[in-house]
Amino acid sequence: MKKKMQKRLIALGAGLIVIAAISFGYSNRDLLQGQLDPNVIDEITEGLTLDLSDTVSIYDDATNEYYASLAEQYAEQAQIWADDAADCADQLDDYYGWDKVDACSDTDNGEDYETKGSISGTSWYDGSTWDAVEDFCIDEDQLVEYFCIDDANSVFDGNAYGEVVNCENGYSCSDGACIADEEPEPDPEPECSDDSDCSFGYTCSNSQVCEAIDLATCEDSDGGIDIYEEATVSGTDYDGYNEVEDATEYCDDDDSVVEYWCPDSGTYEGYLYYESFDCPDNYACQDGECINILTDTDYDCEDPFTDTNDEMVCRAYNAGIVNGKSYSKYDPYAGITRAEVIKVIILSMGEDPLGSDQGIVDMNASHWAWGYVNRAKDLGIITESTFNPDIEVTRGTTMVWLVRAAGETLDKDEWEDRIPWSDMTTSNPTTYAAIIANDTIVEFLDEGETPVAEGYSDGTFRPENNILRYEALYLAYRSYLAWFQDEGSFIDPNE
Repeated sequence: MKKKMQKRLIALGAGLIVIAAISFGYSNRDLLQGQLDPNVIDEITEGLTLDLSDTVSIYDDATNEYYASLAEQYAEQAQIWADDAADCADQLDDYYGWDKVDACSDTDNGEDYETKGSISGTSWYDGSTWDAVEDFCIDEDQLVEYFCIDDANSVFDGNAYGEVVNCENGYSCSDGACIADEEPEPDPEPECSDDSDCSFGYTCSNSQVCEAIDLATCEDSDGGIDIYEEATVSGTDYDGYNEVEDATEYCDDDDSVVEYWCPDSGTYEGYLYYESFDCPDNYACQDGECINILTDTDYDCEDPFTDTNDEMVCRAYNAGIVNGKSYSKYDPYAGITRAEVIKVIILSMGEDPLGSDQGIVDMNASHWAWGYVNRAKDLGIITESTFNPDIEVTRGTTMVWLVRAAGETLDKDEWEDRIPWSDMTTSNPTTYAAIIANDTIVEFLDEGETPVAEGYSDGTFRPENNILRYEALYLAYRSYLAWFQDEGSFIDPNE
């Protein structure tokens, strides 16, 4: 009996929900689509009030009261839904009673945001009559646009409608339309007395105002910025608009070149532009281009010393690698100190002095060569901590330093059976360096091929002899040709 009563109450609640769902479904589907006769609503809702007096329970009073209350709540909610459906039907009756005799008309013919329009017709919302309602601006960005609904599938087809739209970028809302923003008026050309009063690209006219000109022409035989090649140029000078024809690049001084080129962007695009550039280290300006002092056969070296006319000495001096013993003398056959040779090696490598202390115990910053020796220690060219900078250096030690600077190595089994000098053995620590240097061939200017290092005509190398100033320079110069030289690098300022 208890289970049977439970099923009756559950069925009752479910039935109420179904009735409500049917009512709600009709109201949302058929009624809004105008497909259900309003009389159907009366049939659905007629007698909807429920009588629960015949419900009998064997439960205690509290339980009976709870289930009865729950059933009443379901019934009340179903009644609300049914009333809503009836109201919707009444509203639909009103809709079909709207006065739609006057057809909708729109003076700007639809959604035309850039034209202010005026609309007349029946409102889609409440059936009221709109007579000459105009498009208007909410603010400078938002427009209320009115138009006639044109949709055969909609119940509002032919009614008047309004929506809020945002004007596109570059447009602002004004007097009921999105209007293109006006371009600012150009500033008036400034008055002038001559071309110097005008900005680039303008000239002072006869009426004494700056007027735009376009004279840009430019041709450059080396195709841009190339300080290593002399070029011929023609075009309109960016500074004064003078016409230049077949001008050549030239040296500003011994160390800098005036380079012409045609900018392909920026303020001076298409004009003939020029600027002075410094030549890199070991380069000099000659005949309108930067050339390598140490290797270029076209370099015209003027002898700086009276006691030698050696080409290597001349070039090394002009490249800043060596100095003379005095203003006019090089003293090629004098000895050379350890510090002086280290300086020549560091500069031949294109390295700079190093200002941080590398632990050389017998030197400090007061010594002229301190930075060069620090750099040599940093690069592993020297390994000792006591350097003895001011004593003369031997041929063998110089050779070892140069090979270390080059990073060259040679396995012992590749040279121990072919030592060409009678005073060198496998136990001599400088022999491997001398062999590497003797195996490395360079071509110096027009003098043909030669090894980096050679012995004497009697078949000896004499590694323990103090090296002479010209000998040290020859070894350093040939090492530069073999291992240290680098093509001049230059960064295009346009990049």
